[in-house]
Parts: sequence; structure tokens; C-alpha cells
Amino acid sequence: MFCVYVDNILNSLSGYGCKMHSVSYGSFMYADDLILLAPSVAELNAMVKVCCGELEAINLKLNTQKSCCLRIGKNYFINCLSIPTPQGSIPWVKEGKYLGLTLVCGNRFKISFASTKCKFYSCFNELYSKLGCNLDLSVTVHLLQTVAIPILMYAMESLNLNKSELNSLEFTLSRALYKIFKVSGVENIKCCMDAYGIHGITKAISTKKSAFLHRLADINNINLNNIMLGSGMSHNC
Repeated sequence: MFCVYVDNILNSLSGYGCKMHSVSYGSFMYADDLILLAPSVAELNAMVKVCCGELEAINLKLNTQKSCCLRIGKNYFINCLSIPTPQGSIPWVKEGKYLGLTLVCGNRFKISFASTKCKFYSCFNELYSKLGCNLDLSVTVHLLQTVAIPILMYAMESLNLNKSELNSLEFTLSRALYKIFKVSGVENIKCCMDAYGIHGITKAISTKKSAFLHRLADINNINLNNIMLGSGMSHNC
């Protein structure tokens, strides 16, 4: 019912925002989380104005305390005026959260993994402490793979990570493995990983991304096909 209630917002925004192959991809909504993608500050101002008008029509208000603007591109460092709304201005920030990921302003699209790593360490340390002194390695590894590592892998299949980012995530996993197996050295850790069937982050992300892209390719949706084509992806990815 909520989707029907707010449907006019997306309809009114259908001609705005970033475009790919002459199709607008400027607004996406997941439950009550709305993200706007605009090619300029002026366009973003117009889109926010449309949103506020549509929200007012259904007796809802924009929550500026939970809203922010973030700039990605070559001019990301240039100061901009806050985006005005009837409920107050929306500020420009260096980082912003959307659906559990921390987006970072910069020259290119980038994600901060600081929060993800903290959640992973917190989860692992809690599991490790509850298992006690006499650890069963098989049980510990199983819990690591089924409870802690999925936190580190959240949404990774949808991201294009560079070597530095992958190495950073590999290091995060290695710190937990050093604690479990009580060994030192990269080669020793690799032997332990092979013995217990633990895949490295890079390999795990590659496998997960391949399955993700194949699932997308099987969906007969013009927008998905358009995005995959524009991203250089193919049905054979």
C-alpha cells in the first residue's frame, strides 16, 4: 500500500536526473529510502522541489535530518549551497549512508568500508569470546563463514573494487584467521585456509559477482538490460 501511496513521486521524477541511452535513471526508491541522481546541482534542486511538492500532496514531509547531498565527479571539492526545502536545507556531506553502504564523495564512485570492518570485527570477537578457550576449529571456521564473513561481503557483488580495496578486505579477514589458527605468515594462513575450505575475499567476491550478473541477465527487464549494456556488461559476464 505504501508503494501505491508514493508512486506519484517516482512518476513525477521520471523525466529528471541522470540519463543512459536517453532513458532517465534519476530516482530510485527502496521502501521509504529515496535516492536522487542528478548531473548538476541545478537539476538536483529541481528534483528535490518536485519531491517536496508530491510529499506535501499526500501529507508527508521530507526528513532533512536524515537527508544529505553528496558529490561525485571531477568538481566534487567545490563548495555548493545547501539544497533548500520547506523543512530546512539539506547539507552537503563527505560521506552518506544508503542501504547499509557508506558512499564517499570524490572523483569517482567509492565506498568506505570502515563501518563494515568494524561490524565484522565486532561480530567475530563476540563469537570468538563465546566459544571459550578450548576452540573447536571446525566449529569456529563454520561460524566465521556463515555469520561473520557475510557481513564483510555485504553488497560486494554490485561493486567494482580496485586492487587496493580488495587487499584491504583480505587483510581484515586475515586478522581474524591469525587469531583462530594462532599462526603467523601469509603462507601459513594460506595453508590453513586451504585445509578448511576458506576462500579469500577476492575469489569469494568474484564467484558472488558472477552469480549476481547471471541472475540479472536472466531477468527480462528493459531497464536492467539498458544498464548492463551501458556498463559494458553482457549476458555472457
